[in-house]
Amino acid sequence: MIEDRTPKDCKSCLKRFEAIIADLQRQIKIQAKEIKALKEQINKNSSNSNKPPSTDDPFKKQTKSLREKSGKNVGGQPGHKGSTLEKRSDPDKIIWHPVTQCSCCGDNLDKVSVKKIESRQVFDIPPVKVEVTEHQAEIKKCPNCGAHNKGEFPEGVVNPAQYGINIKAVSSWLKNSGFVSYERIAEFFKEALGIKLSQATLQGFDIETARKLGDFEISLRENLLKEKVLHVDESGLRIEGKLNWVHSLSSNNYTLYYPHKKRGYEAIKEMRVLPKYEGTLIHDAWASYWNLSCFHGLCNVHHLRELKWVYENENQEWADDFINLLLKIKEDKEKKFPLSRYKTDKYNFFYDYFIKKGYRENPLPKRKSKRQRGKQYRGKILCLLDRLKKHKDEVLLFMEEEEVPFGNNLAERDIRMVKVQQKVSGTFRSWSGTYAFCRIRSFISTVRKKGFSSFNAIIDALNGNSLIYMTE
Repeated sequence: MIEDRTPKDCKSCLKRFEAIIADLQRQIKIQAKEIKALKEQINKNSSNSNKPPSTDDPFKKQTKSLREKSGKNVGGQPGHKGSTLEKRSDPDKIIWHPVTQCSCCGDNLDKVSVKKIESRQVFDIPPVKVEVTEHQAEIKKCPNCGAHNKGEFPEGVVNPAQYGINIKAVSSWLKNSGFVSYERIAEFFKEALGIKLSQATLQGFDIETARKLGDFEISLRENLLKEKVLHVDESGLRIEGKLNWVHSLSSNNYTLYYPHKKRGYEAIKEMRVLPKYEGTLIHDAWASYWNLSCFHGLCNVHHLRELKWVYENENQEWADDFINLLLKIKEDKEKKFPLSRYKTDKYNFFYDYFIKKGYRENPLPKRKSKRQRGKQYRGKILCLLDRLKKHKDEVLLFMEEEEVPFGNNLAERDIRMVKVQQKVSGTFRSWSGTYAFCRIRSFISTVRKKGFSSFNAIIDALNGNSLIYMTE
């Protein structure tokens, strides 16, 4: 039997269903936002965001690189000087291979004069072994006054038995240039040289090397202040089991690393360079850098990655147009500098036009009510547009100044060494070891930029001659 329903009952059911539908719609909106956020997270990789390449999925085909193809064949280019192993005119050892008998008739050839010499050279390392040098100082008693006199030991020879500079240099180089862990360095010395070294002893070598680089670091800060353009970056590093930061300050000639508990302006002040710097600083728009009174230039490689993400995931044409604009300016600057006034005016016009187009495609969400207060959430795309609009001069500084580069790749290459250390060799258990690593790594990077051997430079540093690498 079908129950009779009054209009009142129908209205009650309708209200109940309307409430259910409204609740479902709210849930759908929330889930849609969550799905969109998850998709954005999944679609991020090293080519369209600031994520490092090590986080990319090795089984997933990556999207097209921002770098344009050069059109050149793979391998060495015409005119490229090869690095083939060449014979030396002063070999360390010569082994003679005489001809004593004819290979055809068997006649004796001992007294036959040599017609021609054919030589072949083998480059190898002699057997590695530890050389122990004993220093003996004479002690004499003066027959006149009875005083005891002792010969002087060389500087640095202070213990009855100690390790020499070359062993210390090998250990420091393996740790701070090869990023080999103390455990593996100890294995190398034990198996290759028969020396048993504890990890504490190896760390002591690094701390001694860093201590002797104190004057170098002072000179390094002074020289960085004289550079016209500096690059800065920072990266997380675990020290004593906690997340801390390593800051890098780079130029084409110098590199300074500095560890700190903070990422912001407090660490920048303690580096004792940037607060007094008056040149141009290239960075990725991290908020703390805007507190500095120097000139600023923004990294456009970061912008390319962010714009690429907008184009690939949101299918917004203005982002692709903006990418092409930045790359076109870069290409024209590399061909001829300075750019003509016509070109700079044209590029400035299109810069503003694409920004306006981006804002039209990404309007600011309306407030839910007039009573809603506070700053509205703008999202990733609007924040990017705001930065490009507000800091237009800093974005296009590379177009106006010849010394200013397109991006901040120099700082990224330098700071990458810190991540290599953490991934290959592990984190740091103490701040003293972290300070030692950063100072030695600053020295190694600076020496290499100047075209010298970092291993020989460490030997010079242990001998107290680190400042010879700071001369112009």
